[in-house]
Amino acid sequence: MAKMAVLKPIMWNDKGYKRPAGCPSTSGYSYKKGYGHEEWNNNPNWLWQGWKVFHTEGESLREAAGHGDLGMVMIASHKGIAYALGVATNVFANERDEMKHIVCAVGKDEDWATVWHLLTVQKCFRNRDAFLKHWRDEEPWIRWRCPPENYYWFPKPIRLDPERVTGKKRLAMHHSTFTATTPAVLLDIVDAHLPKEMMAIREWLSSGDFSQPGESKTRSQISGSKILNRLERGSNAPSDRRFEYWVKGIRSVEPLHDRLQKLFVEHLKAKGINPRENVAYLDVQYTTGGATTFCEIKPTDNVETRYAIRAAIGQLFECRYEKQTPAAALEIVLGSKPRKGEIGFVKSLKIGLTYYDTAIGKFVSV
Repeated sequence: MAKMAVLKPIMWNDKGYKRPAGCPSTSGYSYKKGYGHEEWNNNPNWLWQGWKVFHTEGESLREAAGHGDLGMVMIASHKGIAYALGVATNVFANERDEMKHIVCAVGKDEDWATVWHLLTVQKCFRNRDAFLKHWRDEEPWIRWRCPPENYYWFPKPIRLDPERVTGKKRLAMHHSTFTATTPAVLLDIVDAHLPKEMMAIREWLSSGDFSQPGESKTRSQISGSKILNRLERGSNAPSDRRFEYWVKGIRSVEPLHDRLQKLFVEHLKAKGINPRENVAYLDVQYTTGGATTFCEIKPTDNVETRYAIRAAIGQLFECRYEKQTPAAALEIVLGSKPRKGEIGFVKSLKIGLTYYDTAIGKFVSV
């Protein structure tokens, strides 16, 4: 699937987007309710299970976010002037049941009193009880997540020139809409304002295929690799962003893989197991009761579980053969729950199968 780059309007906040600020709106949800769920987007506590979580309106963007193929610059208008506020790439959509856990984890559910004391909010509800009823129904909304290295909030809003950005005198600012654009436009806005260590954002915007604005994703694409040839690579790249090693060719481990592996290692250590990582082309290996287990880690954010399972099976059998350790147990660790038939298939091969349940934040063995 091609990536999608957008300008995404959110409501204005003059207190740094750490919490709702009581700035008035002229339309949309924030006008009707006196605040917006996006007003916490720069809150440092909005981290969940290794992800940066944040909100904008935009249900129509969920398809692009289903595989982390969404990138956005969040913009707002203040006194007739457009500003860029933050950038997020490799964006995924949160499911409704996940959002309920997220709001508790980041403490948003406890912010109702702060929100209620805003005059803009009190004007929208007849009393506190009416607001609390609304809050219980509405506060779970935290729509997006992305790796922390793919998210950056600018210390100060960046003033935008609409004609340079879109060729028009004004930018679309309705909170429920977005403007599809090219990665070159987003890079032009953010590149000079990103710290050097935020390489993941630059790389995401400068690699892969992007949908051409206004056209079908499958009909017209633009290659991000042609946009930013000056992207720094090699020895300056952080080791947890991507690394490569040889096993019948080059194998890359991406941030999503690294994150899932770290969670699994922490899971094993909590059980009193001391695993070894990235030794002899194995993601994880550990010993319990004198028996050794070889593990392949497979995040499933960008791939169906069945394909992840197929790849892992081949790698595990090959590794056990090459290491001449026929007695070693094998285990596949997935980023999401596999289907019933896939579980049966793996069991028939006498391979262990574990997956990470994001709703409960735990690994489950099946």
